[in-house]
Amino acid sequence: DLTNANGYVKGSIIVILDRPKKAKTAALVNIAKTLMKQKRSVLYIDLENGDDEILMRLEQSMTNRNKRELLSGEFNKDIVKTFRRYNRVGAELIVKEMPSHSTAADVASFMDFMYQEHNIRFDDICVDYLALMGSEKVDNRDEFHRISSAYTEMRDMAKERNINHIYTAHHVKRSLEVQKRERTCYIQDDIAKCIDIVRHVQLILGLNRTEEEEAAGYQRLEIVEQRDGPSKDHAIMHFDQSKQSMKELTKKEQADFERVFAHIFEPSNNPADADKAEKSYKKNTEENSDI
Repeated sequence: DLTNANGYVKGSIIVILDRPKKAKTAALVNIAKTLMKQKRSVLYIDLENGDDEILMRLEQSMTNRNKRELLSGEFNKDIVKTFRRYNRVGAELIVKEMPSHSTAADVASFMDFMYQEHNIRFDDICVDYLALMGSEKVDNRDEFHRISSAYTEMRDMAKERNINHIYTAHHVKRSLEVQKRERTCYIQDDIAKCIDIVRHVQLILGLNRTEEEEAAGYQRLEIVEQRDGPSKDHAIMHFDQSKQSMKELTKKEQADFERVFAHIFEPSNNPADADKAEKSYKKNTEENSDI
């Protein structure tokens, strides 16, 4: 509903933007789950977390269980039944762990292997995350041009292979101004390392939330940049971090949300708010100092 034509052309890249250690992978996992519900075959490329971690998160999201419940082994039958239901409707999900600086050619080679050996053709690709990929055309030591080239090479490969969309995640810069915008909406200048990616993608969505929203179990997906559709708008999700579950609000629920949280979208001139944001920024900077 937030596009001009109910979607995008094939080969389009869609980016989830947020700070480190937030909900980007959870968003990608839920996108993969939604694509499977649409009877699609999904290739999930992981360059950061490890395929076991991604599979665990998928099991959490699909079965609506937390990690402790899954590791107990009590719900193994439920997990098998859930995956069988998806398989029966023709859905497929393959998680492939690849090293950093893998290229679009490496992904294409794996897709060829899966078709030749298992007769699987992929409809969509999730990459966690594309900024860690390498390029065949530029020096990989130059981060800006490596990331930009990786995006264009993946986009071109997706078009050649008739892939619907590529979904990926990307970090924002670590600064107080970016931290403040987390409560409202990120802007394209917040993109870390390679702002040039805006030229290669169809849509960038920011994962935004206030502490109030987070405590209430809500997650906003705010449009940061979009080629074919409104430049500003949002979707609202129920988000349960422990179960890696995201579910879009109904229209009635969204209307109720926007009435209750209307103050979020209004600029604040309260000095106490600025002081609170600065303290939160310093705390998060200390916690993520190793990133």
